[in-house]
Amino acid sequence: EERAALEARFDAGEALDARAPRERPRGPSQASPFREYRAADGTRIWVGKGAAKNDALTFQHAAPHHLWLHARGVPGAHVVLAVDKNRTASDEALLDAATLAAHHSDAKGAPRVEVSATLVRYVRKAKGAPGAVTFTQEKTIALRLEPERLTRLVKTERTNPV
Repeated sequence: EERAALEARFDAGEALDARAPRERPRGPSQASPFREYRAADGTRIWVGKGAAKNDALTFQHAAPHHLWLHARGVPGAHVVLAVDKNRTASDEALLDAATLAAHHSDAKGAPRVEVSATLVRYVRKAKGAPGAVTFTQEKTIALRLEPERLTRLVKTERTNPV
């Protein structure tokens, strides 16, 4: 019975893989600290739901090799592109994650947004407010927002993926 249940989960696309968030003990009533979207190539994109939940996403759920993004110079959500270890993110997945970083920030609606990207291992918690971080080794993406891309991404949203 257990094997049949696992095979059914696998067939339904629920198999656990390296891109899945790390398991954390949680009570049944706790909501996930992030929303999950899917990039065009199927890569998972996680978006924090607020300052304290940004911390949980970045420092408890994301792996050091995942890519971390944030709209540059404005308050906004932490975004994690959950790439497999020893893999590079595709250009399309990177643009999808950057689009979500811009959309879930105070730069929402701006035609052009700069987005910082680095590996999670280079992000450190800053003293002070929840969600405040410092980071190094970043690259800056000059993003021109594409409404069609955002529309496609919003359709893939899952609010309680864990």
